[in-house]
Amino acid sequence: MPGCGFCNNTDVTQEHLWADWLRELILESRSEGGIRTFRAEIEREGELISFAKNDLELTVGMPCRSCNNGWMSDLENSVRPFMREMVYRGQRTLLDDERTRALIHWVVKTAMVYEFTGRAEEPKYFTQDERRAFKDARALPQNLWIWLGRYDGILPLHSLQLRGSGDSGTPEIFSLTVTANFLVCQVLAYRDSDDDLALYARATQTERLLPLYPPTGAWMNWPPAVTIEDYGLRVLDNRFQNVIRGPRRH
Repeated sequence: MPGCGFCNNTDVTQEHLWADWLRELILESRSEGGIRTFRAEIEREGELISFAKNDLELTVGMPCRSCNNGWMSDLENSVRPFMREMVYRGQRTLLDDERTRALIHWVVKTAMVYEFTGRAEEPKYFTQDERRAFKDARALPQNLWIWLGRYDGILPLHSLQLRGSGDSGTPEIFSLTVTANFLVCQVLAYRDSDDDLALYARATQTERLLPLYPPTGAWMNWPPAVTIEDYGLRVLDNRFQNVIRGPRRH
């Protein structure tokens, strides 16, 4: 039986990919418009799957009970107070150093867990050592970039993962775009010091996306000047395709 992706404990259960508080907040926000049927999108094994789910419950068999109810729960509690209005109404939010750090950790945790929505045996981008180091010391992988945006469209939950593999079949580049109601988070990570990837990441236009990591050292006011709509979300999903060498979706 596969162990926990963070600590290798065998007490692994099917856990919610999105925390209860986040799903409940999204459902409450959406229901104010009289909507009773909600559509979520999630990438699994190379396919973008659409779900009509009133509860928005999506599960993944990755963390053990100890991790899920311990440090992962603490991490959720650290972002919940300020993420609430970002998610619920997309309201202007100041991200100081403490909030920025907490949100970086929340996004990285989400990305690491998300890789397990596919088959357990498929190659992962993040290694067991990287996940363990993140659990124990919040150590972040090298060549990591994170951006935030504001989305206003039809999907209360959306996520798309892209991974490009080398000759060994192990993913060498990873991107993940997720929405939680009004909040958009995008991650890019890669194994080598490819200058093209770094230049592409640094050239991101800030009118639609704010750089969360690497940190700029300055406090940020979220959201960016321009809100992303449904077409813009599709463009954002795939913006790294042209710089992934031999891109393959897994």
